[in-house]
Amino acid sequence: MSKKLFFTSFSLLVFIDLITKYFVVSKLTQFDTIVIIPHFFNIVLVRNKGIAFGLFSEVNGIFKDVILFLIAILVMYFLIDFLKNVKSKALCVSIAMIVAGVVGNILDRLINGSVIDFIDLYFKKFHWPSFNFADIYITLGIFSVMVILIKDWKKLNA
Repeated sequence: MSKKLFFTSFSLLVFIDLITKYFVVSKLTQFDTIVIIPHFFNIVLVRNKGIAFGLFSEVNGIFKDVILFLIAILVMYFLIDFLKNVKSKALCVSIAMIVAGVVGNILDRLINGSVIDFIDLYFKKFHWPSFNFADIYITLGIFSVMVILIKDWKKLNA
């Protein structure tokens, strides 16, 4: 595994995540909206105190934050440890995406007390829960890792 590829990808992705969140927070107040594509895509500031898609946002207290932080640290440790044996550049970048997403949202929670979500996709009355670049990284990273591992498994068992 190329440490340089991992850390370059990781650093760039975290930077993009944090700078977009900073831009949104500096330009909008809670629930302000900028219409990008009418009836489909808005930028809206949402402070997510929960986890993915706002789950558990009504649960308050330090216990939730400590549990989320510990889970995130364990996931990052597992992925970085897994990287020791990775030879695929695609798998390396995919893991960097997941770790960057986790770090971006952890930093956000530590700095702001919540995660800044701002991408609002919708069609008619259906609104997908708002999300951010870190969420995109995590989702695409997990999907990519699964595809790569399934392809490698099929090659080994062919």
